Amino acid sequence: LEENDLVNGNTFSLPELIKPLTLVQKEALHSWADNIMDPHTFSYTQLSRVCKQLNDYPDSRVWTLNVGGGYDLVRNGDTLCLSCSNEKEAKGADDGFENLSAELQD
Repeated sequence: LEENDLVNGNTFSLPELIKPLTLVQKEALHSWADNIMDPHTFSYTQLSRVCKQLNDYPDSRVWTLNVGGGYDLVRNGDTLCLSCSNEKEAKGADDGFENLSAELQD
């Protein structure tokens, strides 16, 4: 899979059979989340937490994990999205920062 095959706007598609994510998939997930969370960063520590959650609980298809910066990573089936858990914190110091929270898609 190419990085572009995994990312569709504000959602991240998980591979059909959940196995440990490949390095390319991890990098795609990190880039996707980091871009949405700007100006906050999606740390590699958070990436490790998400990968551990996916690996340890592959059959748990609906969950929410706080990833800092005022964001929650939400799994809904085979899709991940980022949503704002704390709008003020997600906006950061710049009051004009536009909230880029991801919405669950049907």
